[in-house]
Amino acid sequence: MPVSKKFRQYGPWILMVGGILLIFVVILIQFIGGYSTTNTESTAILKSKLTEITASDIPRVGVEEAKIAFDQGIAVIIDVRSENSFRSGHIKGAINIPEASLSSRIGELKPDEWIILYCT
Repeated sequence: MPVSKKFRQYGPWILMVGGILLIFVVILIQFIGGYSTTNTESTAILKSKLTEITASDIPRVGVEEAKIAFDQGIAVIIDVRSENSFRSGHIKGAINIPEASLSSRIGELKPDEWIILYCT
């Protein structure tokens, strides 16, 4: 059976576009699959990163920048002081997770949030 003139003209383009779409779908599936971690896996990742971080690795955030980020819902503010210190006064909306219990409560935090810690 002879190949039609239209197929010879458009066939390679159709195959190429179809191949590109197939590659795109495979890459998209791999990309999405790479980020589908469970909460337990996210907690494990956060804990492992916590042990690797030193004080010099943590960027400092000014009060104005922290307030803007918090007000816009971009950041979560964590007060790492004791519960008594927190009760005596804290930033409105801050969450109290004392430094001593931070590693055991790290699962309460979302890994994709900007987390700002303060202690004074």
